[in-house]
Amino acid sequence: MWAPPLEVKHKDGNFVVTAELPGLTKDEIRVEVIENALVIEGERKRETEERGAEFYRSERYYGRFHRSIPLPKGAQADAIKAELTNGLLEVVIPVPELKPATREIPIGTK
Repeated sequence: MWAPPLEVKHKDGNFVVTAELPGLTKDEIRVEVIENALVIEGERKRETEERGAEFYRSERYYGRFHRSIPLPKGAQADAIKAELTNGLLEVVIPVPELKPATREIPIGTK
């Protein structure tokens, strides 16, 4: 099992998750929302073969991955968009701007 590197940030009213998935195609990746989490999973399978006059080399490597990222409160799961470009998966989740609850605390004296 391997875990691709992720970057998670808020940008322009969106929750953006970027995953480095070099060499994978969109058919090898699954993106879904399960309960209150964004789940990115898949499997990489690669086989290389090299032949020469005096040698033969064959390498195989594979591995499944599963990443689960909690979604922020108010995330609009129905409007999520995912795009894979040159091994970089970007998932954009619209999140309404939530104003933090603020309350002034009175200061007492003794």
